[in-house]
Amino acid sequence: MNKLIIIGNGFDLTHGLPTSYKDFMNWYFEQWRERLMKSHKRIERDELCSVAITDNNPLYIYLFYHNNEKIKDKYGLEFFDCLNSFEKIEREITSPFLSKILDSIETKGWVDIENDYYELLCSYAKERKTKEVKILNRHLSFLKGKLVEYLQGINKGLMIRKEDPLCKDVKKEIFRPIKENEIAEEFKQYFKKKQDNNRVEKLEVEGIMLLDFNYTTTTSLYCDDKDIIHVHGELNNVNSVIFGYGDEMDDRLKDIMRLNDNEYLTNIKSVRYCENNSYKRMLAFMESGYFQVCIMGHSCGISDRTLLNTIFEHKKCVSIKPHYRIDKNNNENYSDIIRNIYRNFNNPSLMRDRVVSKEYSNLFG
Repeated sequence: MNKLIIIGNGFDLTHGLPTSYKDFMNWYFEQWRERLMKSHKRIERDELCSVAITDNNPLYIYLFYHNNEKIKDKYGLEFFDCLNSFEKIEREITSPFLSKILDSIETKGWVDIENDYYELLCSYAKERKTKEVKILNRHLSFLKGKLVEYLQGINKGLMIRKEDPLCKDVKKEIFRPIKENEIAEEFKQYFKKKQDNNRVEKLEVEGIMLLDFNYTTTTSLYCDDKDIIHVHGELNNVNSVIFGYGDEMDDRLKDIMRLNDNEYLTNIKSVRYCENNSYKRMLAFMESGYFQVCIMGHSCGISDRTLLNTIFEHKKCVSIKPHYRIDKNNNENYSDIIRNIYRNFNNPSLMRDRVVSKEYSNLFG
């Protein structure tokens, strides 16, 4: 039996890397603070926003977008209205994309940049705003470049080693044998017939593939390069980095495709997968034998739905085992992962059989 391990951002977070989009946005605005402190101008600009220092407090950075003024405190992304705090402020309308990202952080406390991009793309497509889509794609490209810059610095700071207890525990889980209660009913009889005693107590892992959705090199702690697929590219090859949206099951994407305008498809992941052999390596591994899917640190959100559907409904996928976590408030996320997995299926009955129940799943992180 083989194992296909799906690696998401939670994997890096568990290893102590601040790789969430919120961490990234904090870094982005911290870079603004440093830039302004060295500037002789009242206002500086980049692709996404215009930022000004007030005479009242040079440690505050003002963002102007959608005609609503927001403020960034020196301690992080704490935004609030500042209209009543100062009599005169310079105003600048900037990227709606950045506005949407900041609104997500403010209202939800977290952000999915790729999903925010897609929502704007769909709204522009509905009104055939091709000019706005070109700007949106330019802004996403700029943000992707900043993300690569940020993660390159984070990746160099990876301090954990193979000998550390966490690495030993994770490696043990990756190579853990597959038990009978982890196999979908549709496959149990097949594996029982292959055993002398007509029982499947456990199946040893014969082949491993880590399907890494991150851009960092954390997975190199556990496998050789031949057993790792960096499905979204690598930091040492900026041109390989895929950053966008991948949900061909969404009806809105079908409408976008009917527009017959390639500008709208610039950052659709399925298109970018053709630029290297990572996707075909994944398909070849799945075709090579029966496999269990293990999910480590991936939310299974809809921004990767096309690829995940291909995996989850594959004819040789014998089960899907989520590795869930419990946060500091004692809240576990098993149910959240399952609901997200559900969205990646076209066949709900297949999903109910293949997903390993919580009592046989494992904690991660």
